[in-house]
Amino acid sequence: VGLMVGINLDTDEIIAVRVTTHSETPGIGSRAKEDLSFVSQFASKSMSAKFGLKKGGGEIDAMSGATVTSAAVSQAAIAAQELYKKLKPEIVKHIAN
Repeated sequence: VGLMVGINLDTDEIIAVRVTTHSETPGIGSRAKEDLSFVSQFASKSMSAKFGLKKGGGEIDAMSGATVTSAAVSQAAIAAQELYKKLKPEIVKHIAN
């Protein structure tokens, strides 16, 4: 799953999340891209939130009938979260210049 995450650098909160690409079953995987109610769960969450699915102790509700796709999006969000934490100081430094 390809994911685009917009983040407010001042508050460390997500502005929006969108699925850009997927390789899931047509009609199932595409729901994550087209059904904004699922990805909108990430909006306004802190970058320290638990982006996993609720079934696994996270804060995100899976899409009904698309658990694998939901898990893939959550894992992509977790990867973005880890990258953000690692790269934020460098991003801020470049913006300041």
